[in-house]
Amino acid sequence: MSSSTHPHLGPCPICEQGQIRAARCPDCQGWVALCDECEAIWSDPRQFKTTKPTAQHPTCPHCGTTVEKWKFPNEQQLVRYGLEDMIVNRGAKSGPNS
Repeated sequence: MSSSTHPHLGPCPICEQGQIRAARCPDCQGWVALCDECEAIWSDPRQFKTTKPTAQHPTCPHCGTTVEKWKFPNEQQLVRYGLEDMIVNRGAKSGPNS
């Protein structure tokens, strides 16, 4: 599910093993924060440090769709969404699935 080439927002506060990455549901285009290890999902990427997860992969917390492949935005897309101050690994290369 994960790729180290996608910008991340920090370590997972649940499993403490994975990295949190912002992702978008391909059906409803809703933004989520997603742990690349334990697959916990937060419905608001800005809230993953202060709230409990709202879903578990593969369910989108916005529309309830079973997501087979999340869209992982590149750094520029995260900046446009207003997550610039949360990006931990600034300058990371983004893969073709962005």
